[in-house]
Amino acid sequence: MEYHLVSLAYKVQDLPDELNSMLPGNPLLYVAKIASGDRAVVRGFEDYHTYINNAKIIDGNFESLAADGSKQYLHIVDQVIAPALQYKIPANTPADYKNPTADKLLLRPHLYGLEGQYSISTFEKRVSKLDLMDVFSMEGKHTFFIPVNQALNDSHHANIQDLIDKQVVHGHVIPDHVLFTRTVEKPTDQFESMAFSDNLKVVLFMENVTRPDSNVMTYYVKSNIVAGDVSHEKGTAMARIPKGNIPVKNGVVHLIDRPLMIVASTIISYLQEKDGQLSKFHNLMREHYQDMIHELMVEKDRTLFAPSNTAFRMVNQERLQKVTLNSERLKRLVRMHIVPNRLTTDEIVARTVTQEDTLSPRRNLYFAVNNPNEPVPIGVPGGGGCQRYHNHP
Repeated sequence: MEYHLVSLAYKVQDLPDELNSMLPGNPLLYVAKIASGDRAVVRGFEDYHTYINNAKIIDGNFESLAADGSKQYLHIVDQVIAPALQYKIPANTPADYKNPTADKLLLRPHLYGLEGQYSISTFEKRVSKLDLMDVFSMEGKHTFFIPVNQALNDSHHANIQDLIDKQVVHGHVIPDHVLFTRTVEKPTDQFESMAFSDNLKVVLFMENVTRPDSNVMTYYVKSNIVAGDVSHEKGTAMARIPKGNIPVKNGVVHLIDRPLMIVASTIISYLQEKDGQLSKFHNLMREHYQDMIHELMVEKDRTLFAPSNTAFRMVNQERLQKVTLNSERLKRLVRMHIVPNRLTTDEIVARTVTQEDTLSPRRNLYFAVNNPNEPVPIGVPGGGGCQRYHNHP
């Protein structure tokens, strides 16, 4: 309750970027305002969507007077605003753990309920070994992405933890921006990571991929190495955010299910993600074309154009059923989505590639760029090649 209270009275339109809550330790509340395009401003704030951390103000500026005659304002939000510290902690716990910076979450995650599937001890050990804990304790307001333990136990990469070096750690941080999942305006908005220098340039994207029929919000973060070096190849890695929006003194923390900047999986592992955005395509192959799943697991240098679940919903279901029941037609269809070499979106946008052979004989894919100045859907490299998403099978 105290995390929903501040000691000063503000109208919605007058809210500053940060507010000190009345919770012990005074942990911050972060305010984000996104232009709504609404010109009918009646209550003074409709021209902006205003968020407190990840909660949207849906009504506000209800004024009242306190017993001493001072003004008070009530604003209504659409979800509970949760602090990082939601549990009682031992009395001898240092005060700075009550209003933690991101490094405090790494060092003592159990205080914040980060256990079990949300354990992050493996990443903490690696960061400590590299002597990079100062990245997570630095002053300012930043966005941090921390891989859970399972993300660093990928069976396809026995040495995945060794691949996490200083630059990769830096690639998990967006400096000088506090980005809660709902405050990122567009999936094409890109943010420079700390790993952005003359020799290495890594940008991050955040995207809402929630299915229309789902009540659970699903978000992904993508890292794109636009300029690589000897140890870090150009390409994109993608991770789901199983637990996000943990506010800390120096920004916000999101837990992710894969490390960024690292090709840590085969293409097929992206398809296998439970309830993921490619689950329908994976189920189609699993039930009717197991050989292709095996091929994608073992063959190198493949590019898969994977139809999303939304794409399958747009297809005539009767026609899809007929194709599914005809094994040869189904195989031809699936193989038309696969190019037998690595193909990046950079090559497509630069128009260095306009068509490619597919695994389906005498069937080519043709590429066109509507607007080369607009960002395009991002390809995800895997141990068996590259993967792209599109909205039609």
